[in-house]
Amino acid sequence: MSGWRAERLPAVRDRMVRQLPREAERVAEMVERATAAGVTPELVAGAEAAPELWRRLTALLKRARLWWLAPDACRMATEAGAERSEFDQVWMPADAGLVAGERPLARFDPALVGGLVLRAPDRMVEYGRSVPVDAIAWGRGVDEVEVHLLCKSRRLPWPLLGTPMPLTPLQDARLPLPLVRGLTRTMSAAGITTDNSVYSAATTLQSIWGMIALTGASEAGGVSVVAGEIDL
Repeated sequence: MSGWRAERLPAVRDRMVRQLPREAERVAEMVERATAAGVTPELVAGAEAAPELWRRLTALLKRARLWWLAPDACRMATEAGAERSEFDQVWMPADAGLVAGERPLARFDPALVGGLVLRAPDRMVEYGRSVPVDAIAWGRGVDEVEVHLLCKSRRLPWPLLGTPMPLTPLQDARLPLPLVRGLTRTMSAAGITTDNSVYSAATTLQSIWGMIALTGASEAGGVSVVAGEIDL
């Protein structure tokens, strides 16, 4: 994805909204064929949950407000997020949002979820290297927040999904509020119990929300740009 910058974020979001439903249909058809062929339910359990997950993310992105962090804002958010042990408040600048930045917002360790399986041209390949998180999407529920970690697809040597799209979803979770490290049961957005692999990114996300409250943002082409300069 050339030209990763604030003014491209609406187009990136729009392409994700178009492509995610196609991926949902592709996976649903694959599961249907596998089931008809007699593949055991255990082998398709993860794939069965994927279509609903992509539909949820599509709906979230459609209504998401867009934010972009300048380099200093990225640095401040990641440093502040690393110092947090819990969500000490639940204010969010919007019920649904997508935030990206000129620098990564977090890092995702695939080993925490058993690794990623990428689609090389001739085979499936396990991938366990840490991946920078370039964007985070969220959607607020009654007493929880749904979080999706995404990276620029070009960061991976081969695709994770079968449908080309500019961002690759790496991990998701539904986090009950308040969130406390080590004490919070984490569920994926598709309803599957998972671990706290999104926790560090979630605390950074809350730091971003706090920064937005303190600094405000300038509007540019439908994107709120956060510079990171705190005006007290």
